[in-house]
This record gives sequence, C-alpha cells and structure tokens, in this order.
Amino acid sequence: MKRLLFLLGLLSWLNTYELFAYSHIINVNIYNTTYIKEITVTVISGEYSFESGNCLFTLEKNCSATITAEGKKITIKSQGQASSHGLKSLYIKSKAKDGVLQIKPSGKYHTRNFEDDFTLTSADGSLRIINNIDIEKYVAGVVEAEVGMFKNKEFYKVQAVACRTYVLKNIRRHIEEGFNVCDKEHCQVYYGKCRTEEILNAVENTRYFVIIDKDLNFISAVFHSNCGGQTVNSENVWSLPSTYLKSIRDTFCLKSKNAFWEYRINKQNFLNYLFKTFQFPIEDTAMVEKACNFRQLNERKVSFLDMTPIHLKLLRNDLKLKSTFFSIYDEGETLLFKGKGFGHGVGLCQEGAMEMINQGFSYDAIIKYYYTDVYIVSYEDILKLNK
Repeated sequence: MKRLLFLLGLLSWLNTYELFAYSHIINVNIYNTTYIKEITVTVISGEYSFESGNCLFTLEKNCSATITAEGKKITIKSQGQASSHGLKSLYIKSKAKDGVLQIKPSGKYHTRNFEDDFTLTSADGSLRIINNIDIEKYVAGVVEAEVGMFKNKEFYKVQAVACRTYVLKNIRRHIEEGFNVCDKEHCQVYYGKCRTEEILNAVENTRYFVIIDKDLNFISAVFHSNCGGQTVNSENVWSLPSTYLKSIRDTFCLKSKNAFWEYRINKQNFLNYLFKTFQFPIEDTAMVEKACNFRQLNERKVSFLDMTPIHLKLLRNDLKLKSTFFSIYDEGETLLFKGKGFGHGVGLCQEGAMEMINQGFSYDAIIKYYYTDVYIVSYEDILKLNK
C-alpha cells in the first residue's frame, strides 16, 4: 500500500511534466554545432528506408547513399537508385530493431555508427542530423562516451542510472530548436552506438531506473572525477541550491590518481592577476601575506580569503586548476598550490564510487551516498499506471 501511494503521488507529478508522452524516444542532435555539407551513410545492420513524404528507396546491409546540403534543401544519391533533389527534409527509418547506420561526414569529422532512426534538414548549406533513438540505447552510448571502457560493471550501473536521469531532467533543453538534447558536454557526450558489452548489460539491468528527490523531481545527476575528500554544495558552484546536491565527507577517493595535485606560479604574476581581475589590494602587505598563504586543509571554502567577489571557481577557471580545493604555500618568488580532487566537486565522485564498489557497495547504495535524500524508481512503472 505504501509503495502504491508513493507511485500514485509520483504519477500526479509526472502528469504535470507530461512524461507519459515521451514514448521512450530521445531526439539527439548529432555532430552538433558542426558545419557538415555532405555525409555518406552505410547500412551496417538491418535495412533502412529513405523517406520524404513517401518512400524514396530502401538500402540493405553494406549499401550506401550520399546526402548533400544545398541551401535549405537536401539531395540524396545512391548507386542503383534514382537521385532525389530539393527535399525539405529526409527521414531515414530502420525496418528492424537492430538497425545500425554508419555516418561518414565530409571533411575531418569522425565516422561513427548510430542506431535507430534519423531526421535530416538543411540550413545555410549545412546538414542538421537528428538521431531519433530509444532512450536505453542512448544511455548506453552516453555511458561509454562519458566514462570510457574497462570500468567495473557495478560502476556502469551507477552511471547508467545517473545518465538516464540527467537526460529526462533536461528533456526540453533544446525543444525550441526541434530536438531534445545535443551530443556535446552541454547536455551529455554521445558518440553513437555503444560497443562495450558490460555497459549494455548494466543499462539493461537498470532499465528505466531514475533518481528523484524528496519532492518527486528528477535530480540533476551531475558527477565529477574526484572530490578530494569532500563534495561541494551545488549553490557554491552554480548559485542554485538543492536538497540533494549537498556537501559530504568522502574518504573513498583519497587513494585515487586524481586525489592530489600541485601547481606553481610566479608570485608577482599571481598578485598582478588578483589586482587586475579583482582589484586586490597588493600594496597592503598583510593582505599579500594572507594571499600567499591561503589554506584549505580540512574544509572546502567558497571564496578566496572570504572575499565574496573572488569566488574560488573563478581562480580555478582562470588559472586552469584541477579543482577549487587547494592551499597556497609561499616559496619566495614562487607560489605552490597544493590541491585535492579533479572537477567541480558537485554530486557523484566517480573515483570514490569506484572504490566503494571495490569495497562491496552496490550501485544503489553509492547513488544514495552521493545524492542526499533521493529515491531510485522505475519511470516505466509510472507510465504503466497512467495507461
């Protein structure tokens, strides 16, 4: 009864956001922000139909076609098929569940394999390619692109749930542009079909699972490489507080490769930077002494010397530091930055999660460790309740 009441409450919220209308398909703008005049597509698996109002032709395995942008129109040519010119849009549809299409852009761009269907249009002589793909296949591709191969299978489960949650949280990010998400860091990195069997298994084993907060909202399931022993409140990085992106102590990541780092800079160059960027009082010897001996030993800070305008994330960005979790030591003409961690420090610490797995923790325990007061639920259960 308790579970049913929870799901009914969640259903009420989900109706507000029209999740029931998603139909499991994600529209991903691939090769986003890239000018591509022409592509060659080759059927790797299955059979594809090429349509524009009506079916132009079909291609079987190992057969290819060339698609070219001409102003706002599209031309398509395939050996043994009639060429088609002046198309406003082109739809490439898989006639089987295992359809895989290779896309080879003209120029220096990577050739990649993608699953499922595609929608192509042209603007200013550049093709816009939308991959209309099942969300689970998309999640597998994102996990492979974001975390790479040769990781632990339980870690892949963690990332699969986080990536699935992230895309549903941001499902409308590009909706005014005619698609859901792009394939760059702005959304999640996506290079196409996943090639790693363990990732595919992890996605299948966590199928439909997502993370919600205590108010039944999808969380922003952000992650980073290494927190250096303490994660960061979201408001300390992005000025947006949340109930689940809270700072926690994390000893699991401290023996990992990105736990500690060092950086050196000329002292005068650093002081000149502070003066030029933040009007720091470099004529004040007491303030200079503090600046050259700044400490963050056991507790992360938000601002440099508690001076609000000098947010540590600004120093990290400007000086290309690995994190904001650092102390400064005066070595005479040089300053030594001794830092901890790698990344923004908010949410899931990937190297900490991998160590937790080595110690026997399950993927769901890890998620609930790094994200505060959250639930893991199946959005498919909610969709079924609505039918």
